[in-house]
Amino acid sequence: MSEPATRGDRGQRRLALVVLVVASVIYGVSLPFAGLAAMMSPLAFGDGATPASWAFLGGAISYPLLVIGSLVSAWVLYRRRRHRASMIALLAPIVGAPLCAGAAALVLGR
Repeated sequence: MSEPATRGDRGQRRLALVVLVVASVIYGVSLPFAGLAAMMSPLAFGDGATPASWAFLGGAISYPLLVIGSLVSAWVLYRRRRHRASMIALLAPIVGAPLCAGAAALVLGR
């Protein structure tokens, strides 16, 4: 029915599992601090709406959402035996939060 796992498949599965566990711990530790930053982000507008304050707001709000979404999707992909895609899904918060912050600064920071 199903093909036996080759040595390369087992190695990639083990690597993906280690990366997922380590990333889950690191993201889990960073999530409370990111939530605190998101709660305090409206204080960045104390001197008025500047592009820097909009960038901080965009990054602070998008990071926790991207962390939760990427962890869920990475574990679902791992469960479906798409190991490489699961490791790529973990890059979303690292790449996406700065992009959201830059877009918020460009669009909203007039």
